[in-house]
Amino acid sequence: MVQAARKYKRIVQTGTQHRSNRITMKGIQLLHEGIIGDIYMGRGTVYRLRSSIGRVQDSPVPEGVNWDLFRDQHQ
Repeated sequence: MVQAARKYKRIVQTGTQHRSNRITMKGIQLLHEGIIGDIYMGRGTVYRLRSSIGRVQDSPVPEGVNWDLFRDQHQ
């Protein structure tokens, strides 16, 4: 994913809240064993409301973050 993000100049985010889930762990096992085949894309969608993550005051951009590049990718 890192290589693809760099190649296509994209920002990539991934994650799961259920990485210790029995079914997720089985899927990872099958992936590692090659049973699933070559993975070229993954997508996840959740259809539910979530509680607010709140609001914080603006702060300086952290060192190492290219804010202009981030904004260009999200317009």
